[in-house]
Amino acid sequence: MERKVAAALRRSGYSNSGTNLVVGASGGPDSSALLYALYRLKESHGLSLHVAHLNHNFRGQEAEDDAVFVAEIAEELGLPVTVVKEDPHAYQKE
Repeated sequence: MERKVAAALRRSGYSNSGTNLVVGASGGPDSSALLYALYRLKESHGLSLHVAHLNHNFRGQEAEDDAVFVAEIAEELGLPVTVVKEDPHAYQKE
């Protein structure tokens, strides 16, 4: 997987660009695997990473648990993290 992520970074022009990459993480296995892969590649590709999570609260406590999990991963990796909680139904009414 890391080879594919590294190739994607090169193709998109992010490799060795000094880019601050915001990584959206849901807390699920796919986004967590991508986050770990990017973390392992960040030094060799000259990236800074920032983890972002949107808690849309569609799944109640599960959504809260996902937000905590993402924040814990970011803390474990020493990465900055932004967790935002929004109510899409209220936004839709605006």
